[in-house]
Amino acid sequence: GKAASSLTSTSMEISSRNEEREATEEEILHSYFRILKTKKKGEKGYVRLMISVGGGNDKEIVDVLLELHCDIVPRTCMNFLGLCRRQRYDGTVFHRLIPQFMIQGGKNPNKEEKDANIWGTTGFKDEFDDRLKHSEAGILSMANAGQHTNLQQFFITFKACPHLDRKHSVFGQVVDGMDRFLEKLKTVETDKKDKPLQPITIVATEILTDPVQEVEDMEDQRLADLAHERSKKEGKTGSNKVGSEETKKWKKRKNNSESEDGKMKIGKYLSSNTIAKIAASNGMDDA
Repeated sequence: GKAASSLTSTSMEISSRNEEREATEEEILHSYFRILKTKKKGEKGYVRLMISVGGGNDKEIVDVLLELHCDIVPRTCMNFLGLCRRQRYDGTVFHRLIPQFMIQGGKNPNKEEKDANIWGTTGFKDEFDDRLKHSEAGILSMANAGQHTNLQQFFITFKACPHLDRKHSVFGQVVDGMDRFLEKLKTVETDKKDKPLQPITIVATEILTDPVQEVEDMEDQRLADLAHERSKKEGKTGSNKVGSEETKKWKKRKNNSESEDGKMKIGKYLSSNTIAKIAASNGMDDA
């Protein structure tokens, strides 16, 4: 009932019929996702991949700009952006290349460690939406090992692949740099297992705008204000249990949002004109 769904850590209305309880992680996530789909509707995330193709003196850097559908498939985008913030993709290679089909990357380079998403090594649920399909070249989608096994690997299509719809979660697309990327890949040969014989490496990822982080910050502030008001009502300044617990969660989320050097890799919301200027200044081709 209503009391059972009341939370102390989300935007849901709190009921006084039963004793308040802490929200589960999944309930908190659903609160974020609801805001992303409503209050942040139409706002996209943007990430730049700096990719080196080839080795030695023949190595060249290609910039690829990704647009992420945070307002449609928020869980998948939260995972990808979180991994970028933690620099988990930096230094990884595209380990599978099939001409006229797709290129796959994001695999953990440490063979002793399993692939993982931001929540652990258990795959998260697929997110399908009929507005997002493998309809053209440059579609960004999650690689998986079956239903609900999403971790960290992803792929970019080279053409329309309708047979992958509702089997792999589409969460973005290349909006700049695809032509140049494809041109450089023409020189890369592969073995019988589709492994590139020349390295194709993600040198770095750069988050340009992140609606997910904006929602987390907004909710953090709301929870901090809520805890403060409760403390005032109870005539306490810092001993309120709920406030203390929320502060701990806030600090934990902030720590998880930082890259390994402790710096936040997040930009403000960018307009289409701003994205175009960024692309032009970095020599990125139109997709």
